[in-house]
Amino acid sequence: MDICQTIMEKGLLADVEVAGALGDMFAKYGNMHRACELFDEMPGRNVVSWTTMIPGYAEDGFVETALEPFKQIQLAGLKSHSTTFAAIFLACVKIGELEQRAVHRWRRQMTILHKRIKDLESSLQTALQNRQAERKGRIRAQQELRNALTEKTGVDTKFTSYPMTPIGIIQSCFSTRNGTPRQPLLVPSARACLILYSGGIPLASLEGLGEYSHCWILYVFHMNTDLSRLWEQPAHSNFKAKVRVPRLQGGKKGVLATRSPHRPCPIGLTVAK
Repeated sequence: MDICQTIMEKGLLADVEVAGALGDMFAKYGNMHRACELFDEMPGRNVVSWTTMIPGYAEDGFVETALEPFKQIQLAGLKSHSTTFAAIFLACVKIGELEQRAVHRWRRQMTILHKRIKDLESSLQTALQNRQAERKGRIRAQQELRNALTEKTGVDTKFTSYPMTPIGIIQSCFSTRNGTPRQPLLVPSARACLILYSGGIPLASLEGLGEYSHCWILYVFHMNTDLSRLWEQPAHSNFKAKVRVPRLQGGKKGVLATRSPHRPCPIGLTVAK
């Protein structure tokens, strides 16, 4: 930079040969910005000054600008010499190298992109297979559940909803279900008669009962007017949530907190002496 400053101070930049040589120096060292500034400051340009810019542009990768000085030489009517053609040849070689590098870089990028596409396609295929497997699993589970429900509903409800065989009937002193005490021990004077069905059970099955003072009796309020509605499918979900309780003077109570005749499954349990 000291040499450039000295040349400018002494006014040698007006010499086309000196300015061209200085611009050529900047171009060879890769400082095309400064070379272009000197080129623009030249009072006049000859073949040499134009020629020095050709390889400089090519070296710095200005492919489209590298051959522009040669066009300006032709437009100015200047005669090109061997140095100019040598510079053009070197510029073409450099441009070819740059294009070859660009092609190589493009091919390498395409190879990388192709590999990425292959990896993405493989990942997508794996994801699709997993999705299909999950879908098949869900479909299989739904089919199994549907079949299980079908088999379950296909069984005779007469045996599943009433899994008991009555062996007799109890005749109570209460004619209606309303008013029947919830706890019979609270009404010790109440009496009932258990009548076994003839031929219902073998007599030998009753041997030994006399050794006990009390026995448990499971019963069903078969005279319940709602019995058929309660035990028919799918009426289980349609039973009343609340019923009127006599001791509440018409007030309602949750059906599961009432006596067995009101419940969805009207089975009762009592102890007999």
